[in-house]
Amino acid sequence: MTAAARVVGTRAATSALALASVAAVAMACASRPSETPRARGEIATILGLPERGAAAVVADASFVFVATWHGVVRASHAGAQITALYHAPLGGVSPTLLASDAARVYVVESRPCEDDAALGAGGRRLDCPRVLAVPKDGGSPTLVALLPAGPPPRGLAADGGYLYFTDKRRVLRAPAGGGTSAVVAEAEEDIQDAGVQKGRVFWVEADPAATPPEGRLVTRDDAGARRVVGVADPGRGPLAFDAGRVYWIGADKVWRADVRGGAAESLGEARAKAGEARLAVDAAGIAWTEEDARVALRPASGAVARVTLEGERPTSVALAGPFAFVATMHADGEGTRVLRITR
Repeated sequence: MTAAARVVGTRAATSALALASVAAVAMACASRPSETPRARGEIATILGLPERGAAAVVADASFVFVATWHGVVRASHAGAQITALYHAPLGGVSPTLLASDAARVYVVESRPCEDDAALGAGGRRLDCPRVLAVPKDGGSPTLVALLPAGPPPRGLAADGGYLYFTDKRRVLRAPAGGGTSAVVAEAEEDIQDAGVQKGRVFWVEADPAATPPEGRLVTRDDAGARRVVGVADPGRGPLAFDAGRVYWIGADKVWRADVRGGAAESLGEARAKAGEARLAVDAAGIAWTEEDARVALRPASGAVARVTLEGERPTSVALAGPFAFVATMHADGEGTRVLRITR
């Protein structure tokens, strides 16, 4: 499978619709919070988007990046310097898949397949997922990989100059700037999520023998042998990593384990329905989303604290500096916001 590193979209700043969306964001956040953290647990709205449905966030030391059905928006930690980095004209971006490295954010979108063989019932043209690299400082996205007709990937991760993504029971990787894709891992069942730490691939696959249904976190050891790390709840990604450990949600708890092996350690309860928890990790601690409009924050050394978001359903969380950034969907399904919580 190959994908040339070619331009696949126009810069969002040239799109009238994208500019209108940015204007709406700016109006929604006319009174922006300070960059300076205050009391622990303080909540500030830094972005408001006129979108329906879920959104995903990632963050770095300076900016927050938000993916919705219609593209990618960038803003400072205070909600200033708002820029539409990519506008998807067909509204096909998957708002639950977002990865990043130092220079780019990565999204998955589905477009009608160009291959005439990719036709469904009644001659309807099927959708083909494609993985895009969007420059953080603006500019045209490039195509990283084009997948055959079917559902979009369930996992997306950037590591060591490569982008990793899933296709049914396979984990593939391609150069982050575009190029030839190669299979790096194969699962026994369909993959629900995947992550990478220094080239070591982890994935969550369903366990068909489990009742009620559950999954398992799997990797391969240094000799290439398959190793089950622990029980994992399908759909509760993404997996998260620090310098030497993998973090995941399983059996309604948050777990971590050394990437090289060893016993898993429980870090706290994950009070969420299946498929609704999201997890983020950095050197300062952990955060995960829960049902009933809550976000759990656990410092690297200390107890779990829970923050309640009135009337908001959290759909994604990211960590940077003293803040947790949470994408939320309003309880009535109208409007997306990004909240900044001091931790």
